Amino acid sequence: MTAVASILVLMWPALINGQPFYFSDTSSYVRAGDVIAHIIGGPSARTLWTRPDPDAQTPTAASAASEKTSGLRPAARGNDPDSGYIMAGRSPYFGIVLWLGWLSSRFWLFVLLQAAIAYFLIGAALRCFGLDRPGLKLTAVALLSLLSPLALYNGVLLADALSGFGCVAFLILLAPRVLFARWEILLLALVLIASVVSHLTHLVILAGMVAVLGALIGTGWVARREASRAMLIGMAAVVTGVASIAATSVAVKAHFGQAPVLVPLITARFIADGPGRDYIEAGCGGRAFAVCRIPYRAWTSSTVFLWSTEPATGAFLLADSDMRRAMSIEDKAFAVAVARAYPVRTLRVAVWNSLLQLTDLRVDIVQEVCFATPACIGKQFPDEIVREIAATPAGRGAWPLAAMNIVIYASVALSLVALMMLLPGLRASAPAAARLICLWLLLLALAMAINGFLGGAISEPQSRYQTRMIWPLPLLAIIALFVARLRPSDAPEGAAS
Repeated sequence: MTAVASILVLMWPALINGQPFYFSDTSSYVRAGDVIAHIIGGPSARTLWTRPDPDAQTPTAASAASEKTSGLRPAARGNDPDSGYIMAGRSPYFGIVLWLGWLSSRFWLFVLLQAAIAYFLIGAALRCFGLDRPGLKLTAVALLSLLSPLALYNGVLLADALSGFGCVAFLILLAPRVLFARWEILLLALVLIASVVSHLTHLVILAGMVAVLGALIGTGWVARREASRAMLIGMAAVVTGVASIAATSVAVKAHFGQAPVLVPLITARFIADGPGRDYIEAGCGGRAFAVCRIPYRAWTSSTVFLWSTEPATGAFLLADSDMRRAMSIEDKAFAVAVARAYPVRTLRVAVWNSLLQLTDLRVDIVQEVCFATPACIGKQFPDEIVREIAATPAGRGAWPLAAMNIVIYASVALSLVALMMLLPGLRASAPAAARLICLWLLLLALAMAINGFLGGAISEPQSRYQTRMIWPLPLLAIIALFVARLRPSDAPEGAAS
């Protein structure tokens, strides 16, 4: 009963909302899974999320000629298989999982699965310190559910929760002297693999953690034999993540004729920050890049540059598929050219945006007022879904967002204070536990720094990027508090030497 109660507690925001939380990217993931199901199952696999037959929406000769002449169109789709433009970055593997969640339970089994994984990880983390007792586990679950974004992100229809799950699973594997059953090790490995194949940023974060752990082993700060399990499984997960990207590229190219490409995130970021705009205004290196041939509109937001379909403000989605593909392919080259032209400014804004991302812990994702308005979301969500969102507290904007944000910020601040106050005493009373907490804290800080750079300097700072993976910090503070209340002999030996 403790497990059932804990899992329900870890689902409470979605339960109160009356349905899981949608985000604009939810549609891309579900429709990716739907496309795969449609390819395999044919017309019988149609669902509410199946797009209309493209043959019924063939553009007129006049509109096609206009698009070819101008290079722009009023409302292009991001993914446009008919013209050969497929966006990378939306994992079809995660899309299939989300699509199955829709098909089986209108996403509720997906939420249940995430809550169950969170419960398993909390228990396994406590066991690393000899704290896996029902009362302590239930207390940790309750505190994390109320004082961190964990329970909220368990109910969000995105891959975001898997970022924190992957980090914690890797940290748990760094306690080799703790006895885990084979199925538990396998489950931790599967969580890591699910994390890295669900999103490219998760893969980069894990690769960074593995690399730094390798450096710590090389310096002797961490014993090789004690970190071997985490290193082997971590490296295997990274290889699996890279292989999944390659397999997706091959499959997409075989079916649609073109390999998927990432949207020009860095191009959009540099233009929005200023150096990219100045580079374009200064002649754009002889107009060598496709983005230089887009009618210039002084873009100040990467989101507007990439996703606006308004002729007065948009860019990427208004371009034809050939121009979009060219911008995607040239993304890194354009960024390098801008960085060479304005190195100090480029570095300054990258650091500043990374810091903004690191410190933005708002839970704005809980409000879905925009998604409840057809004029805002367009045809991205089926009409039935839009009506359902409108009837929820999130769709009405009824969640106490300001109070929730205060709780999150206060929780993180108190966690940092608690760790600073408790660790000196733990070094004397429970040195092995203190060393393991410090190792976890170091790797977690690295993961957050990488995440902050990817979200702030490469993409555009958004609250959900950092908030999705902040809950392990309160978990560490809770563990330190629990260990401090035990006798030194009760603390297990850790992974650090």
